[in-house]
Amino acid sequence: MVTWNPGGKGMWIRPLSVEDAAWLAPMAERVFAPLEVGYGAAVHQWATAPGGLGWVVEIKGTPVGFAVASRLGIAEEGASHLTELTAIGVAPEVRRAGVGRTLLAAVIRSARGEPGNLAIQLLVAEGNTAARALFRQAGFVEEGPDGTYPNGQTALRLRRGRR
Repeated sequence: MVTWNPGGKGMWIRPLSVEDAAWLAPMAERVFAPLEVGYGAAVHQWATAPGGLGWVVEIKGTPVGFAVASRLGIAEEGASHLTELTAIGVAPEVRRAGVGRTLLAAVIRSARGEPGNLAIQLLVAEGNTAARALFRQAGFVEEGPDGTYPNGQTALRLRRGRR
């Protein structure tokens, strides 16, 4: 298993593995509770799906964040797929410590290295101003509303080119 320590902050990032199932669903439930979406089972399913991509950030050996992405087939000239960032979650007690930024950088790095990848896209709750700011700083552009979450919040679609 490949791990790396970005920036030497005691934070380690590694690929998501099947052994992560024990903590992944409960953490997803806790992280996404305000949206009332019940993401625990969904995140587990996304993380274990064929072709799924995933990363974990650990601090002192404890998982504190995760990102899950997938490839969506498309039929555009010169491209074969988009990367869909399906979930990125950070434990509340370590938010604003660079965990989300580290996970997002791993997703971008992976997508950038894939031949045929056109862009990265994601949905984010309109009221999640911290996540929207993080995505904006990473070069994502809001394309507009794309449905609602069960709690009534508008879901915004964001997209970032391969660059």
